[in-house]
Amino acid sequence: MPLVLRRFVPLLATLAVLTAVPAQALDPATPLRDYHHTIWTSKDGAPAEITSMAQTPDGWLWLGTPTGIYRFDGVRFEPYVPPPGSKLLHSRISNLVAMPNGDLMIGYVWPGFSVRHADGRLEHLAQAQDSLMSVYSVARDIDGSLWVTSGQGVRRWANGKWQVIGPASGLEGLVAISLADQHGRLYLGSDKGTFVLNRDSGRFERIDAAPSDALVETPDGQLWAGAGDRLHRLPTPAPTLRRPDWLAPSRASVNSQFDHDGNLWTVRCPVGLCLLRGADQRNQPVVASRDATDKLDQPWQVSNLSTNLLLEDHLGNIWMATQAGLERFRNSAMLPAKVGGADGFYTLARGDDGEVWVSDRRKHNVWQLTPGQPPRAHADYDFVAADLNGALLMAGPTALTRRRGQRVEQIAWPAEPGSYATYSVVDDGRRLWLKLADRRTFVLVDGQWRKRSAVMESGYINSAVDGDGKMWFVSSKGVVSHFDNGVVRTAWSPEQHGITAICGIFAGGEVLLAGENGVAVLRDGQWTKLNTDQPAALSNVTGMTASANGDRWLNGGHGVLRITQADWQDAMTHPERLLRYTLFDAADGYAGEAATGVWDNTALTDSKGKLWFASTSGLWRLDPDKLWRSTLQPRVEILLLQADAAYAPQDQLRLPAGTVQLRIDYTGLGTDKPEKLRFQYRLDGIDQDWQEAGQRRSAYYTNLGPGAYRFLLRAVNENNVSSKEASLDFGIDPTVTQTGWFKAALALLAATLLYLLYRQRLRINTRRALERFNLRVEERESIARDLHDTLLQSMQGVIYSVKAIAMDLPPQEPMRHAMDRTVKLATDALVEGRDRVSELRAEAATRLNLSDALQATAAEHAGAGLQIAVRSEGAPRELHPVVHDELLLMGRECLLNAIRHARASEVNVVLQWGERALKLVVSDNGVGMPAEVAAAQSKPGHWGLEGLHERAHRLQAGLELETGAGGTVWRISVPATLAYRRRASEAEA
Repeated sequence: MPLVLRRFVPLLATLAVLTAVPAQALDPATPLRDYHHTIWTSKDGAPAEITSMAQTPDGWLWLGTPTGIYRFDGVRFEPYVPPPGSKLLHSRISNLVAMPNGDLMIGYVWPGFSVRHADGRLEHLAQAQDSLMSVYSVARDIDGSLWVTSGQGVRRWANGKWQVIGPASGLEGLVAISLADQHGRLYLGSDKGTFVLNRDSGRFERIDAAPSDALVETPDGQLWAGAGDRLHRLPTPAPTLRRPDWLAPSRASVNSQFDHDGNLWTVRCPVGLCLLRGADQRNQPVVASRDATDKLDQPWQVSNLSTNLLLEDHLGNIWMATQAGLERFRNSAMLPAKVGGADGFYTLARGDDGEVWVSDRRKHNVWQLTPGQPPRAHADYDFVAADLNGALLMAGPTALTRRRGQRVEQIAWPAEPGSYATYSVVDDGRRLWLKLADRRTFVLVDGQWRKRSAVMESGYINSAVDGDGKMWFVSSKGVVSHFDNGVVRTAWSPEQHGITAICGIFAGGEVLLAGENGVAVLRDGQWTKLNTDQPAALSNVTGMTASANGDRWLNGGHGVLRITQADWQDAMTHPERLLRYTLFDAADGYAGEAATGVWDNTALTDSKGKLWFASTSGLWRLDPDKLWRSTLQPRVEILLLQADAAYAPQDQLRLPAGTVQLRIDYTGLGTDKPEKLRFQYRLDGIDQDWQEAGQRRSAYYTNLGPGAYRFLLRAVNENNVSSKEASLDFGIDPTVTQTGWFKAALALLAATLLYLLYRQRLRINTRRALERFNLRVEERESIARDLHDTLLQSMQGVIYSVKAIAMDLPPQEPMRHAMDRTVKLATDALVEGRDRVSELRAEAATRLNLSDALQATAAEHAGAGLQIAVRSEGAPRELHPVVHDELLLMGRECLLNAIRHARASEVNVVLQWGERALKLVVSDNGVGMPAEVAAAQSKPGHWGLEGLHERAHRLQAGLELETGAGGTVWRISVPATLAYRRRASEAEA
């Protein structure tokens, strides 16, 4: 082995291991027509005339066409859009090749050559003005150089420049294909043969003279070459390394492709698709059109008979490109079993040697299905069922045959004349229940046929065997009854069991009742519905069977549900819990839905462990031993953020101001059934929890505000394998009205308006209060005038009259002395009245200063053991008369309370002349006020506290009380605008 090659072999072997992806090859025992075959054409968004295909390690399938590049995730096609600032050199693509590092090589029909790097960058290695055009193939050599074959010959890209490889290198003819294998060898194929590069000499050596436009490897590393649909094996030096798993998906073959098991797939043979099983084991040349073991060459089998390319992806699926679109072949869990009857009216019966008997209730045909053999029709019978012990009950026109192995028993039909075309036969272990196509029903009891009405009064449309003479019946009115050896033990009405439009009842361990609204299980005489995450998952179940491992299989309106034994037991014990299940539907090959018109169990497990299901589209079989559970972790990718424009995911993405709604597109890759991926997403700052998106691949948000957001995405595949989370951070800029300074300005403006409104309201309230005060002053002055002009003047006249009469009496007359005393008392009362009138007239000159008035009150009540201090703080101001009088009375009340009730030794009265308010504080060091009195702000039978609050309210003054074991403090505060006379006059102005 050359030295340079020996250096790279360990590296190549390691690379093959590291890039290997577990793949499931297509089952070679499955006919080509029975694979899960999906076709996408223009109506599905697929591009036409696909000229190249490649799958990058991230799972994207890339498609080259005359109109550009597309990529496909298994669900949606989308055009490739280069990053901003770059573009493809041309739209007509001739070749795509994926590299293990994720790079995608792009060849054009017109001049140029590009590479899309794994990080998304687009780089042009040859420009549009260069001579490299019509690229056929690309191979990456062990030193990282690229070998490109094109209509202009062979070019090598190394060290940032192109090198022309001509005849001097040993090549001959038009080179069409290149291949760098896992052994470190480089092959080129031309119309003059196949050449390999000699690393020591640097020249190509011919190893085969036959024309070669195809170089393909078998899974074990053998190299085959050929042209058209003819291939032959090339000599391959030992040792042989297996073909790396990344190689097959890296590029499509224009002729043939060996799959993971060595089967040879070929297009254009001469039309359609050919498959040759076990081709890698042949030593002789193969011609696909001649040697194919299976073909799809009819117009209804493929999208177009003009087939272009083949590719095996990293999961083992086969992709085929045609002129009309794209097709995929993958394993199907469900395989069809064609018998040629009326689809949707089949019943199933189990034979004792792996065979299954199928009856068509509409046409009254019977087939025997034996593994490895075509269906065999049995014209002598029109219905077949199995009895409780596994013997076959075979209904013919004249008798019923019971057969088990070589043992055969003939049971004559009832003597009643008429047709005995059989609809159903059921064995309960002691009786045979016969239902004929003409709706007559009979029961075989102790060897005698009796009419059903003689055994059980009500009729039935569905039944289930409970064993040893016990049966479950469902009537046409939905009544469920349990028949126990001639006696109906229990019956449930539709209201009691809750299942509507009953289509199935199943017994054996548990008793289940199925209808359009789900499935109910009987527990302790009560029916309880089973719960699922999708309410419709258990609708219209018409079949139930168990596989050898105890798993339950339900045939329903949305497909077949598989419930593991553990999950089934959990559901039977706790039916209120969600039932865990796996759904097999159209994505798994199951077509139609469970047949509901047969009124019989549409699911069966045969003696070999295979499962059979009858649907509206025919019969389906499933081998549980061939169910492949992929452990590959799916990968999620965020594709696009659509707001006012489309934004590709990027770091520090900022959306324009005013963005309130957006759509985020995403996808999932790396799974065998991408259409079954279930997505969850969450937008931090909006969503409190993960949102269930199901299979939807877009998330929508509205009413968004400015700020920073993080979008999180994850997915779960059909095998409950979860992906890693993908995230996208983005921000929305605020509009002018959403900025912080604008909001602060609005807040300041609002505060200013509120303050102005407060000031305005305060002025209004002050004006109203002053008006009330002045009105009280005017009323008092009016009263004073009336008193002076009437009562006092009249009293003065009376005094003069009495005094005149007294003067006429002798001095020693007793009456005179009495009249003199009366005159004196009247004069004193007159003086006191004049004083009161003076007070009512609010004459400031005669009114004591408030501080002096309080001092006088304190001096009047001071005594031994009690010190009363009155002081004034600030410059005294002229008070409004009402304020003066009310505040004096309030201060006097507080002072008297302290003297009479507090048992204090010290009382302090402080009058504070402030700019904003006039405050009066009266405090003592007494025992404090009782808590209940302080809380109620009053004392029964006493009106002093209530009077204080009433006066404070009239003055619009603040009144605060603090009391406790250390004494009591009263604080009275009157706004300056109300208290001071000068301020009041200004307010009036």
